[in-house]
Amino acid sequence: MRIRKMISLFFVSLWMVVIFCFSAQPAIQSEANSDAFMGKVIDIAAKISGKEISANRKKEIIRDTRFYVRKLAHFTLYFVLNCFLYFSFKAFGIKRPLLWSLTFCFLFAITDEIHQLFVSKRTGRFFDVVVDTWGAFFNGLIILCINKIIERKKKSKMAKIGV
Repeated sequence: MRIRKMISLFFVSLWMVVIFCFSAQPAIQSEANSDAFMGKVIDIAAKISGKEISANRKKEIIRDTRFYVRKLAHFTLYFVLNCFLYFSFKAFGIKRPLLWSLTFCFLFAITDEIHQLFVSKRTGRFFDVVVDTWGAFFNGLIILCINKIIERKKKSKMAKIGV
């Protein structure tokens, strides 16, 4: 059990450092990373579809999707953080691990946006806290659904053996 606790803390800490590092990037670098990611997605989509996409069209698509790509990154980072936190809290036997993981994600999102106020040409936005929290919340919904399925299977198994 001790190793499980250590591993869960490692992943939580690692993921928090990842989020911090993304937030510490100056605005120009952060935007360039988002654009490069979207450029790769466009290249893959072009290969799969067999269609040629001009450089100008690619730039246009990147510009038009930049906002959504960046918000999806926020959502995804906190989706994963909530998952790691939930399992870490569970490993430590904390009651209501989902409630605590969601609360922690919300508070960490606030501190993350405050941190961005001190980074070159970055801003702290409440909207980003909301997007981050929705990512964590969506992960929480999936965890709830999985837990319900597991619970039903256990009850069904117990009923079959007559317990």
